[in-house]
Amino acid sequence: MVPENILETFIDKQGREIVFRYPQASDAQVLCDYINAISQEKTFTSFQGEEITLEDEEKFIEFSLNHINEKKGLLILAFHGDILVAVADIRAGIRIEKHIGTFGITVAKDYRESGIGKKMMELVLEKTYEYLPEIAIVVLSVFGSNQRAQNLYKNLGFIEYGNLPQSINHHGIWVDHLYLYKRIR
Repeated sequence: MVPENILETFIDKQGREIVFRYPQASDAQVLCDYINAISQEKTFTSFQGEEITLEDEEKFIEFSLNHINEKKGLLILAFHGDILVAVADIRAGIRIEKHIGTFGITVAKDYRESGIGKKMMELVLEKTYEYLPEIAIVVLSVFGSNQRAQNLYKNLGFIEYGNLPQSINHHGIWVDHLYLYKRIR
């Protein structure tokens, strides 16, 4: 069963009230619109202009809710009113890597630099520790050219453990793909 839906409220640096919560099946359209906007922006994500369908998003939510129910992952959404402003997830590995959780996060353009990303990461790490007892290590990857994200991750205790040089083509420029980890247990 999905844990309590609303996790926390937070006032960002601009004074906006942000509500962090778990997803619901009814979030498919807002999630679809959100990820398509992020994709069109071609920022520091794996989505670089691709269009996600509503059907794809419905399957993603179903998959995520199943993972939450099975204690194999978390998906947390951040809303300002009815506007989805950030999404973060963590997925447990399988078999010999079931103690490793892979983390991902995106923040909408108009909500970056407002403290939401940091608060979202802290909340995901806290809920992972509480709710996913098998996860002992959290890993993530980041574009080598995304210094802002690297600083955030390192300030939250993540340690770089690898670099795949010039492995991401971002806007026609080859950049490194950095890998970081944090032990939470």
